[in-house]
Amino acid sequence: MGRWGAFLYYPSERSPQELYPDLTADPMAGCVPGWTAWDFGRQLPDHFAQTIAAAFGVPLVAAEIWDSDAAMLTFCGHGSELAWSMPIHQDMYIDYIAGPGHAPFYADGTPMSEQDEAELKAQHDRKIESARERVAKTFPVGEAAGRRAVEWAVATGLTPQSVERVAAALGGDNVFVEETIWEIAATLGISVLRE
Repeated sequence: MGRWGAFLYYPSERSPQELYPDLTADPMAGCVPGWTAWDFGRQLPDHFAQTIAAAFGVPLVAAEIWDSDAAMLTFCGHGSELAWSMPIHQDMYIDYIAGPGHAPFYADGTPMSEQDEAELKAQHDRKIESARERVAKTFPVGEAAGRRAVEWAVATGLTPQSVERVAAALGGDNVFVEETIWEIAATLGISVLRE
């Protein structure tokens, strides 16, 4: 069973529990001076990252994690300004938004014919392809994503690594998405790489 929840990184010592006292939010070690990181539990309110950025008046990056498979990064500028978002572990993200395939059985529990099973698979493949096209039109990828992340980091006073290294981290494919997020945070200059 994987992790559900979020990591938050922002330049303030204030706790997110000031705004969300009923949520589990544990501090994480390893940030550069002036920055703090928080590990949120599973139940997250809508727009929690933007709310914290606006209330605390800080830039912020949040990684909302789905079952340790995929995550959505949200980069906020100062205040409530939403700079941009992008999925991490994009193929797994696409699987989530396309929805699960269906078991190859009829309603009465008997196995489907090969023809019906093939049509069921083809329907799911079309849903995956449609989701892939939506993601490609909606989110930056590759060097474009790396460049935007570096621009965000520089604007917030961080010292990121090169666009190429940040882009490589954003496209990481670790088994657990949390490890990819820690690599991204390190390349952006927010934290040291966790062991």
